[in-house]
Amino acid sequence: MQPSSTTSKWMGLILCVAAIIGYLVFDHFTSNQDITHLPEANIEIQTQSVNGIQFNLRSAAFTDQELAIGYEVIGGGLEANDLVCRFYNDGKLIEETTGGAVYTIRDHHEYLSAGTSKGLDRLPNRLNLTVEILSRSNASASAHDGAVQFHLMLDKSS
Repeated sequence: MQPSSTTSKWMGLILCVAAIIGYLVFDHFTSNQDITHLPEANIEIQTQSVNGIQFNLRSAAFTDQELAIGYEVIGGGLEANDLVCRFYNDGKLIEETTGGAVYTIRDHHEYLSAGTSKGLDRLPNRLNLTVEILSRSNASASAHDGAVQFHLMLDKSS
């Protein structure tokens, strides 16, 4: 027995509505999150600027599972710029990452996290850490033209 054309239309409409709701739910949970204030800093805040963008390194953590930082971006976040974060120990590259959480505080003011879990087993318990953040305008196809570096000693915690 074949479904009637009215039943087919209703089934199509229900599937379209379900797809739209699914997309909206997915977009809500994967888009930037808004926060009203910055998380507490767990290190002495370091500030550097390049190309009109201010970067404030506010947190850092090193465990057996992850090496992570949190930094504030004022004057142009990920909407306007491509940002890359590189981690070095004693000048040797640990990892380069472009991912992490993004929290919007207000226009052109974001808090971002970056981290890695790769290669941590070969690192000492105390890092002479350099964090390099590279930036480039999203409108540019050229190489990253701005960079800031932060330096700190970071002990592994459990």
